[in-house]
Order: sequence, then C-alpha cells, then structure tokens
Amino acid sequence: MNHDPTELREEEAEVRDPVEVLGEELIERRRRGDQVTTDQYARAYPELADRIRMQFPVMIALEKFKENTLSSTADPYDIEIEVPPELGDYHIVREIGRGAMGVVYEAEQQSLQRRVAVKVFPRQTLQEARKLERFARESKMAARLHHNNIVPVFGVGHHSGLHYFVMQRIKGVGLDEIIERAKSGSRPSRSSDDTLRWRFGAGSTADSGSNRSLRLARLFGRHEDDPPTIAPTGEGVGSDQDLASEMASSFVRAAGIGVQVADAIHYAHSQGVLHRDVKPSNLMIDSGGTVWVTDFGLATALQQDQPVDRNDIAGTLRFMAPEQLGGKHDTRSDLYSLGVTLYELITLQPAFVAGSKAGVVDRILHGEFEKPRSVRPRIPRDLEAIVLKAMALSPEQRYQNGRELADDLTRFINGRPVRARRIGSIGRMVRWARRDPLAASLVGTLAVVIGTSFVLVSSKWREAVEERQRAESNLIVALESMDQILGRFTSSWMARPTDLEIGPEDAAPGDSVPADLAPGELQMLVSDHSASLMEDAIRFYDRFAVDNAPSPRLMRDTARVHQRAGDIYQRLGKYAKAEHAYVRCLAILNQQDATDDTSLVLTKAKVLNQLGLVKYATSRFPEAERVFLKARDVLAQQTHRGEPACQAELARTFSNLGQSQWLMFHHEDARRSHRRAVSILESLVEWEPENPGYQLALARAYRAYYPFASNRNSNERESVKSAGIAILDELVIEHPHVPDYQCELAEMLTATVQRFRWTGNNRDQIAQLERGIKIARQLSQAYPAIPRYKVTLADALKAMGDLVDRSDPIAAATYLNEAIEIFRSLTGNFPDVPAYHFLCAMALREHSQSRFRIEQFAESQLSALQGVEELEVYVRLRPGNRIAWGMLARLHDQVAAASMSMNEAEDAETARAKAQEIRERWGPSRRR
Repeated sequence: MNHDPTELREEEAEVRDPVEVLGEELIERRRRGDQVTTDQYARAYPELADRIRMQFPVMIALEKFKENTLSSTADPYDIEIEVPPELGDYHIVREIGRGAMGVVYEAEQQSLQRRVAVKVFPRQTLQEARKLERFARESKMAARLHHNNIVPVFGVGHHSGLHYFVMQRIKGVGLDEIIERAKSGSRPSRSSDDTLRWRFGAGSTADSGSNRSLRLARLFGRHEDDPPTIAPTGEGVGSDQDLASEMASSFVRAAGIGVQVADAIHYAHSQGVLHRDVKPSNLMIDSGGTVWVTDFGLATALQQDQPVDRNDIAGTLRFMAPEQLGGKHDTRSDLYSLGVTLYELITLQPAFVAGSKAGVVDRILHGEFEKPRSVRPRIPRDLEAIVLKAMALSPEQRYQNGRELADDLTRFINGRPVRARRIGSIGRMVRWARRDPLAASLVGTLAVVIGTSFVLVSSKWREAVEERQRAESNLIVALESMDQILGRFTSSWMARPTDLEIGPEDAAPGDSVPADLAPGELQMLVSDHSASLMEDAIRFYDRFAVDNAPSPRLMRDTARVHQRAGDIYQRLGKYAKAEHAYVRCLAILNQQDATDDTSLVLTKAKVLNQLGLVKYATSRFPEAERVFLKARDVLAQQTHRGEPACQAELARTFSNLGQSQWLMFHHEDARRSHRRAVSILESLVEWEPENPGYQLALARAYRAYYPFASNRNSNERESVKSAGIAILDELVIEHPHVPDYQCELAEMLTATVQRFRWTGNNRDQIAQLERGIKIARQLSQAYPAIPRYKVTLADALKAMGDLVDRSDPIAAATYLNEAIEIFRSLTGNFPDVPAYHFLCAMALREHSQSRFRIEQFAESQLSALQGVEELEVYVRLRPGNRIAWGMLARLHDQVAAASMSMNEAEDAETARAKAQEIRERWGPSRRR
C-alpha cells in the first residue's frame, strides 16, 4: 500500500538510523513501481537532506546491481548459449572469448569469405521491445565509428531467436589478461596460434608469443622490492639488470596504451557516442601493439532498465564514475573509467577495494583510494598526476575531453612537463635535458658562453657609465662577440617554414619558399628553449640600446636578433610570435638610410620575404602578396641590384609572389613570376655553379614552375623535373647533415607525381613516392618539433593513396589514414594555423572518394562529414577564401552522394542544399 513519504514510523526511528529506514522505504516503493526520487525525500526531510542525497544513490545503485542479471559479478563462464553452426551468413568456427554480456565466436562470413568476430547475446538479454530498439540504435551509431583504435562494427543480426553483433576479428589479448599475468607472472592460457609477439617492448622479435607475453607481464608486475629473478633458459627474458632498466619504460608503455584509448574515446565522443563501460577487458592489444576499444554503446543498450534516465546504470562497478552511480554519464565519465584502468595497469591492483559492493560504491562516491605511488613508489610523479586528474571526484576537475588526456600522456612519454602537475622552470630544464641530452649539451655550452658574454659586456657597460666614457672600440668588440655566438646558434638552415601546399585542384602549383643555405653550417636542434634564449638576447640588445648612444652598428645587430628570433618561431610553427619579431626588425631597419647600402637593402628584402611567408602560411594571401610586392620594390630601388645576392633574393621574391598570385586567381601573373625566378636563378647557377644556395633556390623554382611547364610542353616538364631532382640529389650527397636538403628532395619527389598521377608509368611514380615517403618519415622522426617535416610526410602519404587507389583501395586507405592522423595531430597542436585544417580536409575528401568507389558508403559519408568540420574551422579563420568555400561545397556534394547511396534521402537533401547555398554566394568553384 502506498503512503506519504513524510509518514516516518517513529518507533523505528528511535532505535534505527532514520536515513536507513527512509532508504528501505524508498527501495520498497520503487520495487512496487512508484516513481519516487531522492530529491523528493530530501525536500520532505530537510534536516536529513544532506545525508539523504549522499546515501540514497548508493542504495539505488546496489538495487540496480541486484536487479541486473548480467552484472559485472556474474561469472561469464556460467552463460549458456546454444549457438547453431550457422548464424545467417556466418559460419561459426570456434569460441574465442566470454564476457558478462555474451559469448564471442570466431566466424567466417561466407558471402565475403572473411573471418570476423561475432558476439552472441543470451536470449533473455533482448526480449523487451525497448531494449531491442535501443540495441539497434546503439549498434548503428557504433557502426559509424571509424578510427584506428576502435574495433570496426560490420553489422547486427538475429537468427533463431539469438541476437548478435558482428565485428572485425582482432588477433590479440585483453588488457585484463595482461594485468592478471603481470600480477602472477604466469604463462598465457592461449593456444600457440593466438599468442602474441609483442612489439611495444625491448627484446628480440624472435621471442615466442608466450615468452614475450610473460616478459611483458613481468615487466609490468616487477616491484622494486622483488628479489632478483633468473630467467629460465630459452625464455628470452634477459638479465635482471635488463628488467630493471626496462621497468621505467614499462610506465611509458602504459601511457602509450592510454594515449591510444583516449584518442579513440575522444573521436567517439566527437561523433556523439559514449562508451559507458571502459575497462581492461574491453581493450584488446594486437601483435603490433595497437590498442583496440570494443563494445561501444553495448553497456547502455543492454542494461536492465528500458528508458535512458538519470537512474540508468551501465558499466562495471569498480570502473564506474561517481556520477554514473547516480544515473548520470557524460564524456568525462568515460575518461574517469580510463583513469581507473590506467591505475590498475600501473599499480596492478584495483583502485577501489572493499568487503562488499556497498563498500566499493561508498569508496567510489567519496574518492577513497590509495594514490598510485603509495602502492608502487617507482611510478613517476607525472604519470600519477595524470591518473589522479582523470579520476578526480568532480567531473569539472578532470580532463574535459580525451584529447586533453592524450596530450598530457604524450607529454609524459616525451619527457615534457604535464599539465596535470605544474613544475618550475628549473624542472622544465631538467626534463628537457633528459629528453634531448645532445641538444642540452650544445645549448648548455652555448648558454655558458652567452652568459659569460652577458657578464663581460655588462661589466664593460657599467664601467663606461660610471666613468661617463663611451669606449667605442670595446663596444664593437662586445657586439661582434655576441653576433658571432648568435650566428652559430641560429644557422640559416632554419629560415624556411612549413610547406603548405593547397592541393591539385585548387592550390598554387608546387611550392617555392626558398631560404639561403650555406654548406657546413652547425645544425642546431630547434626547440622552445632555443627560442627563449633568443628572447634573452633580445632583452640584452634592448637594454644596450637604452644605455648607449644610438649607432648604426647597434641598430643593425638588434634588428638581426629579432630576425633570428622570427626564424626560430617560424620554424616551430609559432607564426604570431614570428610575425611580431619580423615587424620589430623592420621597424628598426626602416630607421636607417638604405639608399646605397646593399647589405641593409638585402636584409630588409629578406625580412619582408619571411614576413610574407608567415602571412602565406596562415592563409592571408592578399596580405602576403602585398608584402612580397614590397620586397620586390625594395630590391628594384637598389642601385646595386645587379649584385648576385640581390638577384638571388629577387628570384626568391618572384617565386613567393607567384605562389600568392596563383591563390589570388592571378594565374597568368603567377606563371610569369615563376618563369622570371627560374630565368634569374639559371643565370646565377651558370655564373657560380658551386654555390649551394643558388642550386637549392633553382631546384625550388623548378618545382614551383613544374605545373606550368606541364601544361605547355611535356618535354619541358620532364626536363624541369629531372633537373630539380638531380640538383637536390647532389646537395643531399654533398651535405648529408643538412636536413632541409633532404626535405626539399622529398617534397620534389612528391610534387612532381601528385598533380599528374594518372599519366605516365605508375610503377615509376610509385617508386618515386616510396622514396619520398622514406625520406620524410626519417626526418619527422629525427626532428619531431619541426611541423614542416610532418606536413611533407603527410603530403607524400596522401599522394601515394591517390596514386594506388584504383588498383589497390585497401593499400590506399592505409596511406590516407596515416596522412589524416598526421594532419589531425597538426591541427591539434596548431589549431590557429588555417592551412593545417585545409590539408586535413583534403585528405579526408580523398579518403571519402576512395571509399565511395568501392561502395563503402558509411565510411565515405563519415570522412566527408569530418572534412566538412575541418573546412568549417578554416573558413571561420579565413572567411574570404573562395577556394575553401568551393572545396566545402564539393564536400557537401560528397556527403549527399554517400547518404543517397545509403537511402538516407533527408541527409542527402540537406547536404545538397548546403552545397547550393555556398555556390549561390561564392559562385561555382574553380576546377582544373
């Protein structure tokens, strides 16, 4: 019989806790179907409201777990499912796994003759219509997910009353099994054909799968107080010293697992899909070390209650976020579960341990667990800080999205300061030195020299001020010393920024953003630290300018340090800081009379070209064109413009100008500018054939002119291509330690295939691109701080995907996916650089078209939609770019085509309408 919740039985309250009595009443009424809530009781008993709001969610959560016959406490081996040999199109081969929600079988899809994984659910799981509807909805959403770390879902079905879920067959092992092996050091239970040959760890690749798994388990499970272990003969585990040295790297491997999962979760969240049950058993690791996230959406689809309301509980208890116990769940709840998973991986014990479910729930709700370093003192502090932030009791104190968590884990892996744990400048310096000891040694030596110079120069300055004397000769000596130091520190190989090629249909042909290079220059590793040292030098010169009478020499050197700072920032992709440095440099140069000073005019033109390149790199093409024209005019006014150095800079200016003119749709002007650059540089190389700066500039000019030549004369095209490659080959051989020569060669190999991929001998073109990819990959790995090398690699991968698409679409997808991931990392690290969003959108468009041609319409639609998102970011940053709007219209066309092929007429019509709206505003997009 129902009664008013305000009627508390006084006799029970006298001998029992009133909140406990009220809680039992609440549960009893909910069992009868009354829709009573925690808030209703809290309002009725304001004096007990705080305790009610704290304890009632625990009681409700426990009741939910009692009701749920498929809870995490159920033994998966008790599940009995009679599966026939055939489930529709799928022939069952064998059982390969069990979980609380069902049994997983390896099966052969007979129509496509491929091996898949089929998860079959108990008959009682999906008997109710609403649960079946939710299962279908969640499965459809999961099937739309396309990510390198998410197990692809091929479809769902039912046969003879059994519902099943079809996924890609992943040959791997669950993270839960790895953790269990690490705890016990036991051998894996899998058969020999399922064992793994682990690649994400030290040791011979010839180790057997079982020994390799045992090695990994020992590595994760080894505690600092463990006694020395002698490896059994033949296990390949290595010496105890080897294991000790690998122990620290095991935490890096754990973080690497976290990066992959966080990235996958972030992607799923961006598609509107929550996992709700992130835990080790839902994470598979294959033989290549790739982590695969399984069961997206199934926890929600299969939970006991039908409507998704605030009281829904899905997931495994000890991995659930506090708010999830109260029926709430958002993106940060998934990240909390990942944090708990990482906790278990690095500590090898559960975060929340109690004698009962109620105790576990209470600990979760209050955030009561041992800190990782209390369990295992050798866990790095930064990794502990990341896990603690992910597991914060309040969602607002956690990472707000998966990208933030992945970024912090990546920082830990790379030895950089993590955002979860702030450290001082000294700590940052120590980390950087550990991460890059060679560069630290060089910069440390340099810092000592610079510091000594600062002391000496400052001492001279103080003496001069005190004695009111200006010892001009001493000042000149001091400035020359500082200039020589900085000259060695910022060699001119850093001058060229990231290449930003817009693409075969809409962009400037080739690229030509040359910078002077000299052989044998010291190749310093560019970093944020080198930029900060340059800022110190700027402050030194500014102080010198305040306390000394102005002189041409001091102004020149102050301008030069701003120029060098701009070069470093440009190299690091920090374009706003680079632009500021160049503007300050020009302001100083403009104060000097340069009418007859060739050196000053040349410096001014170079800085203008660098400033124009910054504007070009940030897609401000009209501004870039104006700056390049100004550089041209500066050189034209020079009375000694016949000087070879001025001619070389003029050629560089014409080449840069041609790039901007093409993107401003001044096509004939662009052709003339590129041809003028080639003509000047050919004369210079003929006059001084051994000058590597002239040779490099000519090779770049050939690459920029190549598309124009191809449109007019095929023989001229091949001649330009061959000459450019030959020049760069020679430069690489003669100067193997100049990375930009190698990068230029990779870019040349890519550019002279990419735009004409459907002509000529494809076999030769594939070999040419393979060479370019190899060079670019080596550079991006050796110099990870340089965005240009990553763009070069991604561009080459995209070109290869384009080239092989019609003959080998599977290989094409591999190339394009890697290119997309690189571009996405660039957009994440440099969100304010518009061109990276454009390049990412182009790669996504190619992937969409490739998938469409082989009738993988869902993947095609998804890639096109992601391309739309990237281009929408671009047009927000650069709203006046006609090229981008034209590309956006074509991507909407691609979405429409894929949607129509899937009979999603409404989505197709919406996409077509958006494309038409863009064309009505901007006119038809230009096509080649």
